[in-house]
Amino acid sequence: MYNDYCSFMKKTKSFFLGLCIATVISFFLAGYSLIVCFVYGPVDENSAGSHFLEISYLFIHIIACGILFYLFFRAMKFGSFFIENVTLDEEKNPYKGKRILFIVLSVIFLFIAVYSTMQISGMNLPLSSELGYVIWHDLMNAMYLLTIIFASFVIYPFMYDKNSAKAN
Repeated sequence: MYNDYCSFMKKTKSFFLGLCIATVISFFLAGYSLIVCFVYGPVDENSAGSHFLEISYLFIHIIACGILFYLFFRAMKFGSFFIENVTLDEEKNPYKGKRILFIVLSVIFLFIAVYSTMQISGMNLPLSSELGYVIWHDLMNAMYLLTIIFASFVIYPFMYDKNSAKAN
């Protein structure tokens, strides 16, 4: 029983370590977007005021990445109460409806993130002229982070075993 519990703790520690690494990558991606938006962003005087809110989102995104990194690191050390309560019911069985919802949302967010990345890379796809350059960076960063979060809600129940998660 103790060995099963240690195995479960190693799996969850690795899981949250992966989430920490993904959050750090998202942090650096937001920093890259911030630099690119300042250097290569639109220089039109009329649009400078409208881009202020779009660029300030990137700063908020960086702060959110820092907070998420702290929460994932804390969960790596002490376990997570949040992700377990969202994905498992009282008897520690996975919610099937929520899992389907999390899968659908993850796929949608990943599609939007990849589409935004293609827009940023210079492809002239539909909607390219509808949204500004900075908004595409905002969408890309937000959607990759949301994909990571919702994919973690999908993956966590697969690691959870009712028998191995119980302490002595």
